[in-house]
Amino acid sequence: MVWDAMKAVIRGSYIAAAAHKWKEKNREVKELQLKLSALQEIQKKRPKKSRGKKITEIRGLIETMNSEKIITKLRYTKQFYFSKANKADKTLAWLVKKKRDRNYISHIRDRTGTLNLTEKDMRQRFLQFYTALYQSTNPSEEHIENFLKGIRLPQLTKTQKEYLNAPITLEETQAIIKEFPNNKATGPDGFPFEFYKIYSGEVTPGLVEAFKYLTKEGKLPPTFYEANIVLCHKSGKSKEDCSGYRPISLLNADSKIFTKILANRLQACIKDLISPDQTGFINNRMGIDNIRKVINVMYKIQQDKAPAAVISLDADKAFDRLEYNFLTKTMEKMGFQGNFINWVKLIQKDPTSRIIVNGILTEKFSLMRGTRQGCPLSPLLFNIGLEPLAQAIKQNPKITGVEVGPQQWKISLYADDTMLFLTNLKQSIPETVTLLERFGSVSGYKVNVSKSQMFLLQDKDMSKAERDRVTPFQINNLTIKYLGIYLPKNIADLYKYNYVPLIERMSNLGSSWKGIGCTWMGKINLIKMILIPKLLYTLIALPIQIPENFFTKVNRIINTIIWNKSKPRIRRSTMQTPKELGGLNLPNVKYYYWASAMRGVKLWYEEGRDPSWVTLEKQIIAPNTFKNLLTEETPRNEPVKKSRLHPFIGTALDIWRRCKYKLEIAQGKFPYKRIQCEALSLNKKEKDTLDRWSKKGLWQVKHFFIGDDIIAQDTLQDKCEEPIDGWLYLKIRSYLSHPTNKTHFTRAPYPLETELFNFTPHRKVISRLYRCIRKIFQFPDAGYIEKWEEDLNMAFTKETMAQIWSHTQNCAKSLMVKEPQIKLVFRFYLTPLSIHRANRNYSELCWRGCGHVGSYLHHWWDCETIVG
Repeated sequence: MVWDAMKAVIRGSYIAAAAHKWKEKNREVKELQLKLSALQEIQKKRPKKSRGKKITEIRGLIETMNSEKIITKLRYTKQFYFSKANKADKTLAWLVKKKRDRNYISHIRDRTGTLNLTEKDMRQRFLQFYTALYQSTNPSEEHIENFLKGIRLPQLTKTQKEYLNAPITLEETQAIIKEFPNNKATGPDGFPFEFYKIYSGEVTPGLVEAFKYLTKEGKLPPTFYEANIVLCHKSGKSKEDCSGYRPISLLNADSKIFTKILANRLQACIKDLISPDQTGFINNRMGIDNIRKVINVMYKIQQDKAPAAVISLDADKAFDRLEYNFLTKTMEKMGFQGNFINWVKLIQKDPTSRIIVNGILTEKFSLMRGTRQGCPLSPLLFNIGLEPLAQAIKQNPKITGVEVGPQQWKISLYADDTMLFLTNLKQSIPETVTLLERFGSVSGYKVNVSKSQMFLLQDKDMSKAERDRVTPFQINNLTIKYLGIYLPKNIADLYKYNYVPLIERMSNLGSSWKGIGCTWMGKINLIKMILIPKLLYTLIALPIQIPENFFTKVNRIINTIIWNKSKPRIRRSTMQTPKELGGLNLPNVKYYYWASAMRGVKLWYEEGRDPSWVTLEKQIIAPNTFKNLLTEETPRNEPVKKSRLHPFIGTALDIWRRCKYKLEIAQGKFPYKRIQCEALSLNKKEKDTLDRWSKKGLWQVKHFFIGDDIIAQDTLQDKCEEPIDGWLYLKIRSYLSHPTNKTHFTRAPYPLETELFNFTPHRKVISRLYRCIRKIFQFPDAGYIEKWEEDLNMAFTKETMAQIWSHTQNCAKSLMVKEPQIKLVFRFYLTPLSIHRANRNYSELCWRGCGHVGSYLHHWWDCETIVG
């Protein structure tokens, strides 16, 4: 094909240009080396003193030239570390990164258990393993159609089909190329994404023409099918077993550009095709939502005290076993047609791979099934391939789930991590096992039944013999690990199995940083960059009630890291103050915990963007509503009915009440309050009217004001698109215009209120909530400013202080230069006077022997030894 021919020509030209550049760069040294070799040969045969001097001179020139190269590289390295050291960047991460075992495979066992030690034998063993793994079982179309026939699957709309099937444009391709990161491993053709970015104007039109050609002719360029597989060892798996490695495919850049275009298009439609039970790889769906969903189901089981099972399925190589014909049949049933499904079929037509084993490639082999790990489109295709299983379980009346309100909850999926919630176990478990076997026979999906784990909850009525007969799964009575969180059989033990070990892991992590070549500011950046994100995952996934001593222990670990077990020289409150207000922005763990819990409040309040756990929690507290709980008038200590014992709801409501009282909005009078409240004394007809208005976006008191004026009846009637009962309007007007109400209803909302109740984006929501909470509860602490004012006998204006803080944070590019300035301003350094105050036996006189008291200002500025 023309495209592949063009790549071959360009690659050849680049190789030739690189070789020429290397020769030119080393030409002078090479000429000297040739001259030296010739002189040395002559000198051996006919020794001569002058020739010996010449040889010594040439050797010196060669050494000088090589030394200059080394000095240049050293200078670059020093410059790099000068500008990057101790910053929250890759260099700091490299410093503390554990030295992983070299990605070298020394031996592999074959099927008989014999060790293969030679490179050739190991390559052959991996080739055999992956050839067999990617070998299709060839399920018949009849069996696939029979399985899919009994399942109702979501359908694409006409608009979505048109969007998916639209021709690939130049603008779309250029935008996709910009999305790819730099410095990534290349595919077999050796072209990095930087090539496509730098030469976008020249190369992209040809690439778009190649896309048009493959659409018209139904043929992909041969190199689009190629990939090299890198073997990444799975933590906890045997290094002697081929299955203990994860195969990551390194695809060619042009192939990834093509599949990324398809993935972006599919991402725009995928939410309508994949049920909320699946959260992996889909925008605005998160794995932590599945964790919360599972815990809510377990909470409901414990509350109802009904026999139930929670099963964690262990899928074997799920991504690598998905059958192509099952996937395409599923897509066709969902309404995929035209260009898009033809493109997917083209990708699956003849993919090939070679495995890199200790730097050497195996022979090429074909992939007859599987979604490549490393392809941008693969995760979404895997979601589509797994959706029939989710729908089959949900639609099967013989499989009974956990009832919460009017709905049954049966399944939760994140990629290949699947959790099932079953009741009526004697019927549901055998039916589920049969369904999994049927699904596996047509899709390739294989469950390791012996490795899958199950909780039996409230199972007193079932004997051991019945359990052994009913379930093939391994029964666990302690914990099941799901998406990095340990789920105990009794959810009251969530803190014990997650937060207690977390403290130990954080302490060990802090201890491992002891003695590293890192400055004081570098340690603070390590906490922000590594420690806090590790902590945040658990805080967001499990915003349960946490005892105060947890935060005490975390703060102690942070202090140990920063101050190395010595007495802190700067107050924690000062360090936690934002940089623009004179602090160092050190994270406050408690406020991050509060922000994590308040994320739930935000999602409760929204409509139309609910994760499945929000629906669950709404049903748990029914007939009450979250909008009512969040905006009602409640005394400070009144328990929240039906929710105070819930692991998440009670915590979030408690934090929200704290915020309300701090902001003095505890009486429920604020712009986002529900208009349908007890103060209006509404009858049933009036409540129904306000419910209709609510669906049209008129349910908060702020919706009934235009500026500071109450909305007129005619204007309200136009907005509601229905006649307005005069008596109801007078009730609303009277309530809103009351002097004790109107001031609160028309005031400017606080940032936290806006964040929670005004439908802001979900991206970075924890950071935004954290800043809002910090602004409410933490006052800026820059006490060192008062000491400077006392020493200098002057008062700083806000503008002066802002200039001081700005200069301190931006005085140099290098943190190594900036850090002494920060320490000086924050009065970090010890002086004779400060030591004397702690220890009266220590002299307060200046260390330089001038005879004056060694105060901070004297030590840095007034000492006559410095001035003189």
